[in-house]
Amino acid sequence: MTILRIEGLTKDFGRLRALNDVALNVQQGEILGLIGPNGSGKTTMLNVITGFLKPTAGSAIYKEGLLTGLKPHQIAKRGVTRTFQLTSLFPNLTAIENIIHGRHLYSKSSLFGSFFWNKSYREEEAKLRQEAMNILTFVNMQEKGDMIAGNLPAAEQRILEIAIALASKPELLLLDEPASGMNVPEAASAMELIRSIQQSGTTVVIVEHNMKVIMQLCSRIAVLNQGVKIAEGPPQEISKNEQVISVYLGKRREKNA
Repeated sequence: MTILRIEGLTKDFGRLRALNDVALNVQQGEILGLIGPNGSGKTTMLNVITGFLKPTAGSAIYKEGLLTGLKPHQIAKRGVTRTFQLTSLFPNLTAIENIIHGRHLYSKSSLFGSFFWNKSYREEEAKLRQEAMNILTFVNMQEKGDMIAGNLPAAEQRILEIAIALASKPELLLLDEPASGMNVPEAASAMELIRSIQQSGTTVVIVEHNMKVIMQLCSRIAVLNQGVKIAEGPPQEISKNEQVISVYLGKRREKNA
């Protein structure tokens, strides 16, 4: 079943065409990799899907509902959440407070209730804290809940950002370079977490430059170059695609004599 359908997606920045008539289907329950060289349009595509940019043309359709034209918080409420290349934490808040903020879309407490600290607000705050702790446990950071986010190591800040995204209970999670800056063991742990997210029922689209992560994690890969989708298929097929090797790795494979 197709959970996200991209049709003719085009994005211009003045005379620069960052996306050019991109079509792509994301299947429910898969981990789809989106790769390409720097400037190929990967992050722009995530920004358009999630409402941070308006497309010049084309559309993004999620579960038969049009995302194009909606604001980011409206898209998040529909079940589509993303992370960013640069961490977007509240660095002066604790890890658990960051996750509670990520859950705000589903909070029922009113500003009036929070001001007077009424029973309804206290009960919901306790519920939100428990949900946040459950998420921290899921991402194996249960012992870091009271730590200031800005003091966490870079790899744990990356994981915390995923935890914040999970707080909105997404059905489709878009990850923008989640393994960036991680060493080999940290990247391996991140892959295990992403597999666990997928196994829990969330569809994942991942933009990542670490090809080991992409090849081991994804069941299918789409490749962008200069805003154009040049290839799509399983990892084994993509790894042997001559055009992909040429533009993404910057070299051509030697042909057999």
